[in-house]
Amino acid sequence: MPVVAECANVLIRNATVESRLAGGMTEFEQNCPNSTFCTDGVICRVGFMDVQDAIAYAASLENLGFLASDESGSPEIAVFQETTGFVFPCSWLQIAQAELDGGHHAMAAWLLGTNVPQFVAPPGWRPGSSFTLTREDIERDYEYVGIKDGVESRRHRVTGEMVSQGRPPLPRSKRWWEFWK
Repeated sequence: MPVVAECANVLIRNATVESRLAGGMTEFEQNCPNSTFCTDGVICRVGFMDVQDAIAYAASLENLGFLASDESGSPEIAVFQETTGFVFPCSWLQIAQAELDGGHHAMAAWLLGTNVPQFVAPPGWRPGSSFTLTREDIERDYEYVGIKDGVESRRHRVTGEMVSQGRPPLPRSKRWWEFWK
């Protein structure tokens, strides 16, 4: 079964989660930084609006014992961005557009070599409800308005249209000057 793979995504085999965390999938889901967790029973997905947040989340999982991804591949954690593809090569996932009821389409991910009978998404997800802006689009076309409760607001410089972007609280690396504190 495929899971939704819109915007930026962290994707992991459920079996890997079970082997790395004492509380398995239950612990993993309870500790997700947002409400975008979903699983098809084989792989699980946590979504983000910004690929940097997805990368930071993947790094926090590496601190829990998951194998790190690098230029040679993604042994356990895949980070996939809808607009640009995998951040690091991934040989165990298939990504493609899925045709949904009502003629809608959505990007989907599933374990390579498995059957794809049903599409899975987080509770409340609706096809066509998300859109993707690149970092370049945001910096060029939108001005920063502010952040409240983890949600950044930006205004389009020409149309005045407001967009919001959830920014979950994620562990971050120390900056160089913080190592002496």
